[in-house]
Amino acid sequence: MKRIGFLLLFCLTLVGSPKQIIIIPEAEGPKEHLDTPVGPYGPLLGQGISAQGQRRAASLVEYFFHKGILFFGENVGLVAAYKGDFRTVETVAPLANAFYPKKAPISIFTYLPMNIQLYSTQELKKLKEDLAKIDGENVIICWKKEEIPSLFLSLFPNLKDNGSFQQAFKDKQVADYFIYVATPLHFAVYKQNNF
Repeated sequence: MKRIGFLLLFCLTLVGSPKQIIIIPEAEGPKEHLDTPVGPYGPLLGQGISAQGQRRAASLVEYFFHKGILFFGENVGLVAAYKGDFRTVETVAPLANAFYPKKAPISIFTYLPMNIQLYSTQELKKLKEDLAKIDGENVIICWKKEEIPSLFLSLFPNLKDNGSFQQAFKDKQVADYFIYVATPLHFAVYKQNNF
């Protein structure tokens, strides 16, 4: 009877869940924080991430398709970023624009797509609710580096016992050039090469 209950619980966790959740650390920021001009949707282009961060953000689209993390024609149900840190939004914007070209803004003030959902650490319950509505599609989230391990554990509590997860975050460090992919049954780390 316990086995049947476990199997039913396991199957229920797979119904109404994303195909995979891909978490990207925020791109590199400028070394010095200067007062930056603000457009209608936040700091103007290039004011949140450094030139190196912009190159990394732009290269994510090609990297995702080249590495097979995502394939052309695959559905992306949600593109999200950490609320309160503009670098996360700028990092994931090229991917959002690639997946939702009709929603890409045409503005001289900003290149931010309107379809990036923003969540803070206090809104993880809402993020989980939104993820539960996505069935079989991919989710891309850009988050603050230092909070990625706790975000994963909030979304997938069973990862705390996963050897790959423990190895990836053994020093509680998140490298700039890694992309983390998780499903209820799998955890993988990809290194984004030179860009």
